[in-house]
Amino acid sequence: MQVPDSNTGDSQSHGPARLRGSERGWFAANYPIILFFAALGLATVLLYKPPVEPKLAPAPAGWVRAVEPGKVLAVELDGETVWVGGKNGLFQVDSSSGDLIQKVSLPVEPIHIRSLEVDPSGDLWIGHVDGLLKITEQGSQSWDKRSGLPANRVNCLLALADSMLVGTSAGIVEVTSSGVQQRISPSSLASPVVNAFYRSKTGALLIGSTSDPEGGLTSIHDGSVQTWGKDVLPHPYIHDICEDHDGALWVATGLGEEGGAISLREGESGFEVVDTLAKADGLAGFKVRSVGPHQGGALWFGSENDGLAVRSEGSFNVITMEDGLPHDEITVIKTDSDGTVWLGTLNGVVRISSEAARRLALG
Repeated sequence: MQVPDSNTGDSQSHGPARLRGSERGWFAANYPIILFFAALGLATVLLYKPPVEPKLAPAPAGWVRAVEPGKVLAVELDGETVWVGGKNGLFQVDSSSGDLIQKVSLPVEPIHIRSLEVDPSGDLWIGHVDGLLKITEQGSQSWDKRSGLPANRVNCLLALADSMLVGTSAGIVEVTSSGVQQRISPSSLASPVVNAFYRSKTGALLIGSTSDPEGGLTSIHDGSVQTWGKDVLPHPYIHDICEDHDGALWVATGLGEEGGAISLREGESGFEVVDTLAKADGLAGFKVRSVGPHQGGALWFGSENDGLAVRSEGSFNVITMEDGLPHDEITVIKTDSDGTVWLGTLNGVVRISSEAARRLALG
């Protein structure tokens, strides 16, 4: 077939292309390299195996798993709704059933959520790797480093009476109706890389940092500041803080093959360490990723890759994927008023009824 030449309009007969001498020389010189990369590409195609979703064990009675949120880093209980946030955005889950309602469309997409908090007015605050987002019935408002945050990455939130305390990778600010203000000097902290907040029943503010070796725990109460570092803590990486039914604070720490949980109790001269727990004592793993209390005095400890440990009356019950968890990393532990437990994992969220939770405590 003759094809018209676009430049001349003449007809040309196209035969096989022939390489000039210089081109043949280049191919000859580089033939081993070309052959290597061709073989590498073929091997990649032949050996590639698409990622396989983990096969889940049957869910125990009283458990409901919603794996659609994927990697979960934050769970916030809000009446009939449970907000679930993580690497894949924000999801709404029904609190009474544990069923996924929807993935929520946000004005910032894509969004990698690290913290969620509902304030006294019912507004939802979202801390994410690129800033802070507030969702109200009227609309939304956002902040980042350009609008006053110390850094874009927001790791934790704590709702106060009429403001929000915001922990970032470079310090703490308080967001009020009048703007962003620095209330706590970075020099007062064990480390400015803030990762966890907790307000105790006595009013003390506990601040956990994640930096090695300068990380640790800071307590601020009535103008008094205390700090604990790696000389006292199982590890200076602080992931979570909670308070048990007896008023003792529990702090989750660890990185890699180091870490554990430590308990403090407040006295007249401040907080004192009263207990420490490690894998050798019955925890599921070295690193404690999350911690939360349950009815009857039980304490739940989530690990990084080794499952969940439930401590009751000095005994531990370890639960893993073989027992029904969707993943062995437990990032969040929350308990609602009726004793229902919510677990955030790297493969979705789990709702465990109060009765099922009590069974876990009994072993």
